[in-house]
Amino acid sequence: MSITGTLIVQMIVFAILVWFTMSFVWPPIAAALDERAKKIAEGLSAADKAKAELTNANARVEQQLSAARTDATQRLADAERLAQSMIEEAKSRATEEGNKIIAAAKAEAEQEAMKAREALRKSTPAFTPSCWAASKRNSDMAELATLARPYAEALFKVAVNGDVVQISEQLDALAAVAANPQLRQYAGNPNASVDEVFDVITSVVTRPLGDAAKNLLKTVLDNDRLTVLSEIAAQFRALVNARSGVSDATVYSAFAIESAQLADVVATLEKRFARKLNASVVVEPELIGGIRVVVGDEVLDTSVKARLEQMKAALTA
Repeated sequence: MSITGTLIVQMIVFAILVWFTMSFVWPPIAAALDERAKKIAEGLSAADKAKAELTNANARVEQQLSAARTDATQRLADAERLAQSMIEEAKSRATEEGNKIIAAAKAEAEQEAMKAREALRKSTPAFTPSCWAASKRNSDMAELATLARPYAEALFKVAVNGDVVQISEQLDALAAVAANPQLRQYAGNPNASVDEVFDVITSVVTRPLGDAAKNLLKTVLDNDRLTVLSEIAAQFRALVNARSGVSDATVYSAFAIESAQLADVVATLEKRFARKLNASVVVEPELIGGIRVVVGDEVLDTSVKARLEQMKAALTA
């Protein structure tokens, strides 16, 4: 058989094989491939859908978490406000109850004090409230006099050969400054040194000070006796007056006294106390009328208030 015949036969066999394959083998394979491609496409579509759903789910979860966080924050803030409100209410109630307790205690203490005063009044009817005040005032004055006496006497001994009148005026100026409540509060401050208080007083005083007055002021401050300075000035003035035969007299009056009238009053008082007087007037409306005169340790009280108290004491005795 020739080569041409062989090729023809092979071509025929190949054609038959192709026909057979295309007719019987390829269609099932193609159908299977199409089916597989379809399933792959469906799988991919399902995966995309699932991915989209997952994204949506994540978004919903995040949204829900955000809403939950906001709600939790709001609830926490509400809880804090409620707790603070309850605390404030509790504080208010506690303060109110405390005030009630304090008020009740004060009322009870006042009642007990009233009972004690009433019992004391009944047991000592002649000892009036004004006597109590006078007794307290006299006690305080006696204590101040006791504290001031050594200073006044020591200064007088040092200054006796000098201008004691000028020193007395300087002491009066210092006493006027020392009586200021704000200055006393400053002097009582532990952070204020003696030198600082000394500088403040000497800078405020209205007249030049001599060495004697400055030394006394420094000594008084060193010994924490600023409150006694006015009494020291009074006792020093009394020593000066005693040497010159003159005494200070304080005339307490319910009304102001004119100069001419005061001269007549002083003349009468000088006869009464048997000495020359250097008088000053202090207005005390509570005396109602008349005068009360204090010369050293001596007191002459002709006020209407004193007479009324004497009458009251006599009636309740």
